[in-house]
Amino acid sequence: MRQEIQIYEIHRRSNCVHHCTPSHARASSHTPDHAPHMQSTVTPPSDMPDSGVPRLPCKWPGADICRHDGSVAHVRTGKRQVVCTSCSSAFVNVSTGVCFECGSHQKKLTTILVCRECRSKAVKLPCIQQISDDFECPLTVVDGCEHSGLAIRLTGCKEGHECCLECFIATCANRISKNNLYWSQRACRFSVRCFGSIGMTACPAVVGTPSLLELVGKRLFTKYTKFATERLTKRLLGTVCPFPSCSEAIMDLPPMNLKKMVKCPYCSGIFCQKCKIYI
Repeated sequence: MRQEIQIYEIHRRSNCVHHCTPSHARASSHTPDHAPHMQSTVTPPSDMPDSGVPRLPCKWPGADICRHDGSVAHVRTGKRQVVCTSCSSAFVNVSTGVCFECGSHQKKLTTILVCRECRSKAVKLPCIQQISDDFECPLTVVDGCEHSGLAIRLTGCKEGHECCLECFIATCANRISKNNLYWSQRACRFSVRCFGSIGMTACPAVVGTPSLLELVGKRLFTKYTKFATERLTKRLLGTVCPFPSCSEAIMDLPPMNLKKMVKCPYCSGIFCQKCKIYI
């Protein structure tokens, strides 16, 4: 493992001017501000036609990872930026707290994460590091294994298990789609289990950061949230309302042998506790 990149983020802005697809992120390790641009393949965003405006290669380490459903997870290097608490403008005087955009005087400014490439808001992705030349992914479950040059090591894993980011996303997507979630007593949540093993048993660590699971895509992450809520509610001797417009957790239900049909206190819908069919 090389020096850890402290802040990675999900590239959320779809109309970004520069959309870089590095040929291999290993060649981009620890690039200083004054370094020349890295070699990369520059392509326009998929939802934005090429206007003929010249686009420069991105000099910051990053990767575009294809998911199983054909969508792409954009991972970029980020940085912290101080903005105005009122209008979120970065045009502020840090020492005096004066915002030149809205003219307000802030006693305390807000620090956010932004993408180094387009300055849009970012989400922190911990545990991601650049891989060394002698690194070998233990999973190799996808064709593009190690192509991004990025690896992940879960914070709660005491054994230090690590794999490439491509295999991590594919493994999480597969387990979420099958509702293969694991209860962690330490984290007090249902989540995806660590991809490593200790002898003949699976590693008990779980993915404890929700932003890492967002890498699987919006549809699967929504499914993960639903599965985790349902299983947590059942663990607490409750159930989830089966009405699609409700899906609230219902506790303190009567025993099933006494009353099968119950009424949701939130949407007033009536359903069966056993088969979850509503009427």
